[in-house]
Amino acid sequence: MRLIITFTFLLYQVYIIGQEDFTWWNKAQKWDGATSWTQYLKYSSKYLGPNALPVPFNPAGCAGDSTILEFNTAYHYYSGDQTNDMGYNCHINLVKDFITLQIYGMLIEKYSLDTITRDIRASRNQKTSGTSMGDVNISTIIQLANEKNYLILLCG
Repeated sequence: MRLIITFTFLLYQVYIIGQEDFTWWNKAQKWDGATSWTQYLKYSSKYLGPNALPVPFNPAGCAGDSTILEFNTAYHYYSGDQTNDMGYNCHINLVKDFITLQIYGMLIEKYSLDTITRDIRASRNQKTSGTSMGDVNISTIIQLANEKNYLILLCG
């Protein structure tokens, strides 16, 4: 039971936000007073942080036959944004060489932005540095064909 509680605590972070004053954001974004703040966000990798659009990673390109647990660290440097993070990637083989469950994400991220980058991204977080926990991403890998059984022709 302790393991479940500890694991849950590590994967989820609860934010309790009361009546926060967004006057600074309204001025920085030139808010019109009616449009939702979500319309000011730019949903593009150029305007989001380094971990905002996670992509599942499968180096073997197939389902595999073993369970793998990996931890990784990364340092992202962009003018106006420095981010350090620690992530994980877990492949759980459900059916040998056919179905694999993949669970991946960021355990913790430490970031530091300048105010220019914060305002370009239309961030609602006034603080420009801090730590956060990432999302838990779950995907499945289903291998429908074995490369040994098919001839693939590439046309140029």
